[in-house]
This record gives sequence, C-alpha cells and structure tokens, in this order.
Amino acid sequence: MVKKVSIIRENENNSDVISFSYQEALILGLVEGITEFLPISSTGHLIITNKLLGLNVEQPLKNQTNNYILRKPSSKNSVEDETFTLKSAVDAYIVIIQVGAIAAVLTVSYTH
Repeated sequence: MVKKVSIIRENENNSDVISFSYQEALILGLVEGITEFLPISSTGHLIITNKLLGLNVEQPLKNQTNNYILRKPSSKNSVEDETFTLKSAVDAYIVIIQVGAIAAVLTVSYTH
C-alpha cells in the first residue's frame, strides 16, 4: 500500500479525492538524483516526469479537514482567496529537490 501525504487534490468531477503519493515524490527525487550527475538537464527531466505523472494541473489542494489550502488570503484589493494548487506545490517540491542536489554537489566538490 502506498502512503499518502496530507495534501489532497480533487479530480475533475470533484467527487473523489486523489492524493499526492510518496511514490510520486520518490519518482521525482530519483529522477533528480540520477540526472543531476549526468551531462543532461535534470530540470528538463523533472518537468517531463511531472507531466507524465499528471502532476502539472491547476487543481486546488485541500488539507485533511477538507478545507482549501490558501496561498494568499483575500485582501482589500482581491475579493477571492488564492488557493494553493497541485502544480504550485509540485513546482515548489521540485525547487527544494534541486536545492538539495546542488548542496550535495557543492559539498562533494569542496571536500575533495
């Protein structure tokens, strides 16, 4: 059984809830780890993998209490709350993965 993280997303029908799994996160991490040390674009491969896994969608995310996760609450200038989407969450995850890979490369480079 695949474990799920606490961020959930609704499908197009808004009837079922689909989770972003640890398995999908692991796949993105493996792609970054393998491609970072090869003379190919790790960023490009992460973008392609993101699309192949179907994570590049603008679906609003909900937490476990079924409330939308807000990136930006409404203000005087905007009437609506800005919800956090699956695409923005995965994009942030990819950036964090790449920062870790860059830190690893710098650590290995400066220790040798």
